[in-house]
Amino acid sequence: MLTLAVLITSFIVGVIHISNGPIKSPLIISLLWVVYNAVPQVLLLWYTFITKHGRLFGIVCRLAQLISMVAAIGAIVLVWPMIPPTYEYSDAVNMQWFFYQSQMSGVLPSNYVVPWRGDSHTADVEAQVYDTAKYGNWTDYMQGLTDGTITTLDNTTIMDLAGGYYTGMAAGLIKHTVPEAFATAMLAWGLLSFPEKYANAKAVDSAKAAVRQGTDYLLKLYWVDPMDENVTAVISRVCC
Repeated sequence: MLTLAVLITSFIVGVIHISNGPIKSPLIISLLWVVYNAVPQVLLLWYTFITKHGRLFGIVCRLAQLISMVAAIGAIVLVWPMIPPTYEYSDAVNMQWFFYQSQMSGVLPSNYVVPWRGDSHTADVEAQVYDTAKYGNWTDYMQGLTDGTITTLDNTTIMDLAGGYYTGMAAGLIKHTVPEAFATAMLAWGLLSFPEKYANAKAVDSAKAAVRQGTDYLLKLYWVDPMDENVTAVISRVCC
């Protein structure tokens, strides 16, 4: 029932947008898929609470089948004209920087282009670092923070961990080292492998800036033991 309520709400909001104009194909396609996905929910409620036998239920099923078919065909037909006859891959290359910029953490650069973002996690310049090696999973680690049993690397460890990219996934605004290192490496590898293609797309400066945002942060993640000046730890994640 919750799913059906969400679908009905989405449909009503879409109709309101269409009534206010202008009418756009993506919105109509969305409404058609809402109808398509709502049909099984309606049939389930009809079968559960109204009737599961008789001629009326048969008529409802046939009508639902017809509505589903019309909605699906209509959505497919509307999608077809939206497919461009040719693709400009240079546009795709430049569009990806919007994603990377929207994931930036710390003080944002002066040429930042995402209007709804601002500086974030600026306090990471003085981040407290904890020794989590003895904790087998995230739950135990969080419990250690709660009960105060978790310890810092040397009881006074403060590191500048500002910058980088958010890779929070389902966990929220978290910077995970491994996926960030992988993404940065792939960006740099692409730029090194296809420099002429990036130059033709006028994306060299954007690519370098994106790589620099990642590498500058990754270089901060090595903790050097002040006793023997050896790297003895690497920061695995930074969270709020």
